[in-house]
Amino acid sequence: MRKSRVAAALGMILATGLVVFWVGGPGGDEQAAAPAPPMVLAASVVVQDHVPRSTYTGRLTAVETVDLKPRVSGYIAHVSVPEGQIVRRGQILFRLDSAPFAARHAAARAATREAEARLGLAAAEDVRARRLVAEGVAGRERSDVTTATLREREAQVASARAAERLAALDLRYAGVEAPIAGRVGQILVTRGNLVAGGEAATPLTTIVSVDPLFVEFDVDEATYLRSLADRRGQGAGAKVDVRLEDGSKRSARLDFIGNRLDRATGTIRARAILPNPGGRLAPGLFAEVDIATGDTRPAILVSDLAIGVEQGRRFVLVLGAKNVTEYRPVTLGPIVDGLRVVEKGLRPGDRVIVKGLAGPGMAVKPKIVPMPRGNGVQKAGVQREAAR
Repeated sequence: MRKSRVAAALGMILATGLVVFWVGGPGGDEQAAAPAPPMVLAASVVVQDHVPRSTYTGRLTAVETVDLKPRVSGYIAHVSVPEGQIVRRGQILFRLDSAPFAARHAAARAATREAEARLGLAAAEDVRARRLVAEGVAGRERSDVTTATLREREAQVASARAAERLAALDLRYAGVEAPIAGRVGQILVTRGNLVAGGEAATPLTTIVSVDPLFVEFDVDEATYLRSLADRRGQGAGAKVDVRLEDGSKRSARLDFIGNRLDRATGTIRARAILPNPGGRLAPGLFAEVDIATGDTRPAILVSDLAIGVEQGRRFVLVLGAKNVTEYRPVTLGPIVDGLRVVEKGLRPGDRVIVKGLAGPGMAVKPKIVPMPRGNGVQKAGVQREAAR
């Protein structure tokens, strides 16, 4: 039975890079001498304030997206922007052949001048008719006719001026402007092609804004009730941390919380605003969003070097009375400043083995060192031993 327990301990320790030696022998007078306690490196657990956080997978999206289409029909005369370039709002990206629009604008302007001339004549005739009626030379019917003609000419001038304004707009729309600032996508139509305007307009390219970006993600019901429900409608809200696929981290601000829970997934949509100066990040990228889910509280942290795995369960070896090791199963949390948060299993003041040859219930000779952070066992002045 004792050999079975020690064999199990060997399996646990091998998973952490620590090795236990068990020395036994046959019954009788020949017994092996007890080995000297092995030397190990041990460190006191770190206790520091910690804010519980939850991590959610999100995706970057553009604040503004435009499918650029022409407002008028015509032939593409010039494409003035390379694909993938950042453009400013109002910048001309495509220019249609403007000759037909210029001709129509000139014709509309001439029609306006003609209508204005007719209006002037009608006004003069109306004045004369009114004078003749006042002198009794002409009947009132003549004045009524000239007044009606005057009103008709005024309407014609208004219509001609409106047509001129429309022709001017068409001439202006021959230059296709960027309605937003952002990055241009693939150019879909090249010079010389005929494009349609209006409701069935031909797509030219897409533009997406790049600074800032949205980070959209879904949070579970418990996190929403515990941490987000009270922040609804507060505008630029709490700070959240965004971690990208390359491991870099950025700060964002909670911007929006959805108004209903998705019954199919049991989550609610949330959104943060992420600054993106220079436009390095692109919409569609994946990101992890860390949100504070509780108040600041003391937490126990250890190096990952102290943590072993046995059949999927995590454990550490703690220095007990008379430097005899104790097996402690632990529940782990996130990594903070290079150390692992231990939710359950350890107490302040505990000392855990971070390096050496030891097993549960074994007497050891400890050397106390600072708790190594990350893969920083070199900070303790030793090299990691290979499991044998």
